Amino acid sequence: AVALARLHVPAAALLIVHRGMVMGLFGDGGELERHIGAVLVPIDADSVLARAASSGEAYLGAPPQGALDLRVLRALGRADVREIAVLPIAVRGRVVNLLYVDAGAQPIAETALGALHALTLCVARVYKRMILARKQAVGSGLDA
Repeated sequence: AVALARLHVPAAALLIVHRGMVMGLFGDGGELERHIGAVLVPIDADSVLARAASSGEAYLGAPPQGALDLRVLRALGRADVREIAVLPIAVRGRVVNLLYVDAGAQPIAETALGALHALTLCVARVYKRMILARKQAVGSGLDA
């Protein structure tokens, strides 16, 4: 997912939403590959990541100026970006991942946003197929 996102933006990261936390998983571009592990945000915190994870709604705009958001972006080496997007990936109505992207000093192109939104839908479909395949394997006794 991150490699495909990077075809459209200079920096992208995949985050996990699990047990009330948003955690960095993998990043590419800028400083993200070295610092994505620094992301650990409670889902009930005042943060764009937490809001996207709890509401399932995407964020597109200038980097938020809240204290936690500023700390996260600084830790990721992305404090000087012009615009960010945080796109939820949901399975059965539950957000399981967030795709973070930015275009550095440039705005994120509308065509890139369309492609990235389509990417998040594809990732969600793949998760659903994996869950179904797993259930079928367990039901047939192949997973024993």
